[in-house]
Amino acid sequence: MNGNPGQNNNLQPRGPLDDAQAWFNSIPFVTRYLFAASMGLSIGAGAGLVNPKLLYLAWPLVYKKFEIWRLVTSFLWHPLEYSYLMLLYFMYNYSWQLETSPQFNGRKADYLFFILFSMAVILPVSVYMTQFILLESLVVSMLYVWSMNNRETEVSFFFGLRFKAMFLPWVYCIFDFLTGAPFPPIPKLIGIFAGHLYYFADTIYPENNNGARLFTTPNFLYQLVGEDPAARGMGGVGGMGNAPQGRGHRLGGANAGGGGGGWSFTRPRQTAEQERSAGAAAGADAGAGGVRQRTGYNWGESGQRLGTD
Repeated sequence: MNGNPGQNNNLQPRGPLDDAQAWFNSIPFVTRYLFAASMGLSIGAGAGLVNPKLLYLAWPLVYKKFEIWRLVTSFLWHPLEYSYLMLLYFMYNYSWQLETSPQFNGRKADYLFFILFSMAVILPVSVYMTQFILLESLVVSMLYVWSMNNRETEVSFFFGLRFKAMFLPWVYCIFDFLTGAPFPPIPKLIGIFAGHLYYFADTIYPENNNGARLFTTPNFLYQLVGEDPAARGMGGVGGMGNAPQGRGHRLGGANAGGGGGGWSFTRPRQTAEQERSAGAAAGADAGAGGVRQRTGYNWGESGQRLGTD
C-alpha cells in the first residue's frame, strides 16, 4: 500500500465542478431551485431546446387550451438579454438575503409561501395589464420586502447618491425611466404592489393588531419541504418581530475611490443582525464588527418591453 500509515489516500483534489457544486449547494433551498429553474429555462429557450412561444403568459391559451404550465413558466423564463442578467443577479442577491434573514431563516416553507403569495397577486394583475413575462415583477417583490425589512440600511447609488433602503424600489423605477425604459414601469409597479401586500399582511397588520395574522403558511407546504409546522411564525418579522437593521450597502460601487462596479456571484453580504448571530455561534465577539462582504452591481440600462412585436 502506498502512502504513509494513517494517511487518507482517498482524498482527491477538488476540481472546478466540485467548486461549482459546492457553490450551488450553498445557496438557500428555495432560492437555489428558483435560480436554477430560471437559468435552465431561459438558456434552454435561448439555445432552441424549448420553444419560447410556449413559456410566456397567454391567458386565452391557459383557459381555452389548458396550457396551465404557462402560469409557472411565465415567472421563470426571460429572453437572454442584459436586463435578464440584472434580474438574475437581483434574484440571487436579494432572494438569498431574504431567505436567510430573521424573517425566513430556517423556515423554507414560509419563504416558499411568500413566493407563491407574490405569484398569486402578480398573476391576475398582469393578466389585466396585459403583461406576458412576469419574472421582473416577482424579483421586484423580493426587492421590496427586503428593502422594507432593512428600511434604515443606507444604500448608495451612482454619483455618491445615498438613501435609505426603503426608497430603493422607487429609485430603481426612476433610474429605469432615466435610461430610456418604458414609462410607467408596469412590471416593477406590479412587483411593488405584490411585495407590499405581503409585507402589510405579514408584518404591519400583526404589529398593529396584537399579533393577529391574516394568514399562515399552509401545512402542505411544510410537508412538501420536510419541515415541522410547529416552527411556523417563530422569530424575525415573520413572527411579528421587528425588522432587522442593517449596515450600509453599496449598489453598483467598486472601491471607495470610485470607478465601475462589477458583477459578483459570491455569497451576498449579511445584514448586521445576521453577522452578529453568526459571530455569536462561532464564539466570536459580535461587537467586533465582523467581516463585510460587498457585492457590487454596475447599474445599466434595464427595462423590458412587454407585448411588443
